[in-house]
Amino acid sequence: MKNQLLPEFQEFLRSCRLVNEKYIHFYAYWASKFLSFSNKSVIPNHERSAHILTGSNGFA
Repeated sequence: MKNQLLPEFQEFLRSCRLVNEKYIHFYAYWASKFLSFSNKSVIPNHERSAHILTGSNGFA
């Protein structure tokens, strides 16, 4: 079951030896939590990118 969570990301971490093997699932779990959270954001992706690039907070 552990390997079903973001399997390509887990393989990337493993192949590049970025994370100790015993922590790979932990990183995949938190990456999936972040992706889930960011996909629920109220700001559309193209606007979010513009705010990041311009330093704007979206308020006039």
